[in-house]
Amino acid sequence: MHEYTVAYDIYATAKRAALENAATGVRKISADFGEMSMINPEQVQFLFSALSEEDDLFQGAVLEYQMVPVK
Repeated sequence: MHEYTVAYDIYATAKRAALENAATGVRKISADFGEMSMINPEQVQFLFSALSEEDDLFQGAVLEYQMVPVK
Protein backbone atom coordinates (compact mmCIF):
# COMPACT_ATOMS: atom_id res chain seq x y z
CA MET A 1 0.00 0.00 0.00
CA HIS A 2 2.69 2.46 -0.94
CA GLU A 3 0.03 4.45 -2.80
CA TYR A 4 -0.99 6.01 0.52
CA THR A 5 2.56 7.21 1.12
CA VAL A 6 2.78 8.63 -2.40
CA ALA A 7 -0.59 10.41 -2.03
CA TYR A 8 0.40 11.80 1.38
CA ASP A 9 3.76 13.04 0.09
CA ILE A 10 2.05 14.78 -2.84
CA TYR A 11 -0.46 16.41 -0.47
CA ALA A 12 2.19 17.46 2.07
CA THR A 13 4.54 18.85 -0.58
CA ALA A 14 1.76 20.81 -2.29
CA LYS A 15 0.56 22.20 1.05
CA ARG A 16 4.06 23.25 2.07
CA ALA A 17 4.67 24.94 -1.30
CA ALA A 18 1.31 26.72 -1.13
CA LEU A 19 1.95 28.02 2.39
CA GLU A 20 5.51 29.10 1.59
CA ASN A 21 4.20 31.09 -1.38
CA ALA A 22 1.16 32.57 0.39
CA ALA A 23 -1.25 30.81 -1.97
CA THR A 24 -4.93 31.06 -1.14
CA GLY A 25 -5.78 27.75 -2.79
CA VAL A 26 -4.51 24.75 -4.70
CA ARG A 27 -6.53 23.86 -7.78
CA LYS A 28 -4.48 21.32 -9.72
CA ILE A 29 -1.48 19.13 -9.10
CA SER A 30 0.26 17.29 -11.93
CA ALA A 31 2.31 14.16 -11.34
CA ASP A 32 4.21 11.71 -13.53
CA PHE A 33 4.35 8.01 -12.64
CA GLY A 34 6.75 5.65 -14.34
CA GLU A 35 5.26 2.45 -15.72
CA MET A 36 7.83 0.45 -13.74
CA SER A 37 6.93 2.12 -10.42
CA MET A 38 4.18 -0.40 -9.65
CA ILE A 39 1.89 2.44 -8.54
CA ASN A 40 -1.84 2.39 -9.13
CA PRO A 41 -2.46 6.04 -10.10
CA GLU A 42 -6.24 5.81 -9.67
CA GLN A 43 -5.70 4.72 -6.09
CA VAL A 44 -3.28 7.62 -5.53
CA GLN A 45 -5.94 10.02 -6.89
CA PHE A 46 -8.57 8.57 -4.54
CA LEU A 47 -6.29 8.72 -1.51
CA PHE A 48 -5.18 12.26 -2.36
CA SER A 49 -8.84 13.31 -2.49
CA ALA A 50 -9.50 11.67 0.86
CA LEU A 51 -6.46 13.32 2.46
CA SER A 52 -7.24 16.79 1.15
CA GLU A 53 -11.05 16.90 1.25
CA GLU A 54 -11.31 18.69 4.60
CA ASP A 55 -8.44 21.10 3.97
CA ASP A 56 -9.82 24.49 2.89
CA LEU A 57 -6.65 25.15 0.91
CA PHE A 58 -7.48 22.18 -1.37
CA GLN A 59 -11.20 22.72 -1.98
CA GLY A 60 -11.86 21.61 -5.56
CA ALA A 61 -8.26 20.51 -6.11
CA VAL A 62 -7.59 17.71 -8.57
CA LEU A 63 -4.60 15.46 -8.99
CA GLU A 64 -3.83 14.85 -12.66
CA TYR A 65 -1.27 12.27 -13.67
CA GLN A 66 0.56 10.95 -16.67
CA MET A 67 2.13 7.52 -17.05
CA VAL A 68 5.71 7.74 -18.29
CA PRO A 69 6.73 4.82 -20.51
CA VAL A 70 9.90 2.83 -20.05
CA LYS A 71 12.69 3.88 -22.41
